[in-house]
Amino acid sequence: MASGDTLWAVTARNALPAITTFPTPDFLTFDTNFKEEVLDYDGGGTDERAVFEFVWPENYAGGGITIYLGYSTDGTATAALEWDFQFMAIGDTEDYDTKTFNATVTTITDTPATTVSANKLNVSAGTNVTHAVCDSPAAGEKGYVRVTRTSSTDTNTDDGQFHFLRAKEQ
Repeated sequence: MASGDTLWAVTARNALPAITTFPTPDFLTFDTNFKEEVLDYDGGGTDERAVFEFVWPENYAGGGITIYLGYSTDGTATAALEWDFQFMAIGDTEDYDTKTFNATVTTITDTPATTVSANKLNVSAGTNVTHAVCDSPAAGEKGYVRVTRTSSTDTNTDDGQFHFLRAKEQ
């Protein structure tokens, strides 16, 4: 695969049901926004998370990736939102019961556009993630990404609405 090519993308609809995603007391809600489903990550101090699954493409060269987050807010606050990402790859013969997410967290801190209005799509600048932080996946392996809105450390009190996460090959 060539540098800059999209490897995979996940949307709100791809979130695994809460019952199957490493149980947590934090629950996200689906919201419809311009007839598009988004995940509402609450602002105001409670970290919330969702897990998404995908497959690393067969033509993945095994290097680092650059991720882009598409999100909006449900209000007009202009403070930054902080989103954390953790990866897990499941390869042939690996045990699903004992495998855990890579402990290294990749953070995107992004400020909504200065012309803030509710439900306006924002796409973050690209953030590089090393192959090791992605849990050293190989082509064809199953991958998971856990997306956490760390509203306990960001200062935006609006709901952060997750639209998509896209990964490009570096």
